[in-house]
Amino acid sequence: MQPLLAFARAVDRWNRRIAGLMAWLVLLMVLVGAWNAVGRDLGKRLDVRLTSNALLELQWYLFGLAFLFGAPYALRRAAHVRVDVLYGSLTERARLWIDLCCTLLLLLPATTAAIALSFEFVGDSWRDDEWSSDPGGLPRWP
Repeated sequence: MQPLLAFARAVDRWNRRIAGLMAWLVLLMVLVGAWNAVGRDLGKRLDVRLTSNALLELQWYLFGLAFLFGAPYALRRAAHVRVDVLYGSLTERARLWIDLCCTLLLLLPATTAAIALSFEFVGDSWRDDEWSSDPGGLPRWP
């Protein structure tokens, strides 16, 4: 039992570190998004192009990374969105059982399926060096 507890603590430590990095990533995402909005409007007024498709796609990539690496921290802290119809009125023990069952029966199988089903698409994109269909866009394979 002790090795499992040590492993869980190590995962929690890494989870906190990654979440700290994701906070900075979210700030960067907000700054890129703000620049996209301001640059688009200002560019129209000045008749200059101040933003690009690459910046728009970068904003989406940053969002994807923040969600992917921030979700475990939110899940660990129970800060994720849940429909709280009955959950709030249950005992702590009942909530823990629900969390365990939902993780084992829903979260882990769905995550495993998503990873397994994406390997072929990611491999094809990587092999073909796929790029955005928008002019000036970013590579799709990351």
